[in-house]
Amino acid sequence: MIDLSSGLFASITLREVLLGLLLFLVTFTVSLAVVFFILVRLPPTYFQEGHPRDFWSDRHPGIRLAGVFAKNILGILDTVLSPTDDLDLPFFNSDIS
Repeated sequence: MIDLSSGLFASITLREVLLGLLLFLVTFTVSLAVVFFILVRLPPTYFQEGHPRDFWSDRHPGIRLAGVFAKNILGILDTVLSPTDDLDLPFFNSDIS
């Protein structure tokens, strides 16, 4: 095992490390910009109880229904495809020895 890891680290070049660092910085910056953009666009009353929660309530009923359906399907896919501790699968739990 030690020979494998030392051979792996020996094969990494400075160019690969810099490319990985650049990729990290670009994706981090883009993610931060997207989150900032979304938070700035939220209305000031968004986190208050009185804020309306209807999704696309001002759209045609057919478009609203399709949007609600697509939103729920994406939520289901996100839940099913994301490994979490709630799934109680042994290969996802870090506390199993």
